[in-house]
Amino acid sequence: MKIAKDDIEVKMEIPGAIIRQRTDFGDASGLGKISGEYFSLSAGVDTTPLFMGLEGNLCQCLTGDMF
Repeated sequence: MKIAKDDIEVKMEIPGAIIRQRTDFGDASGLGKISGEYFSLSAGVDTTPLFMGLEGNLCQCLTGDMF
């Protein structure tokens, strides 16, 4: 499935960053519905506000040295 970026709903916008998300984007081979996200970040943007409310107000993704 292909969809134009501008057809994906903006979920959050801060200076220098736009986050778009489309839920029920597809099926992950028996794992259930998935969503698709599109992030636009300007160089040097402070992404701190994007993580507010998460545990420790930090990104929960694993770092490269943990793979």
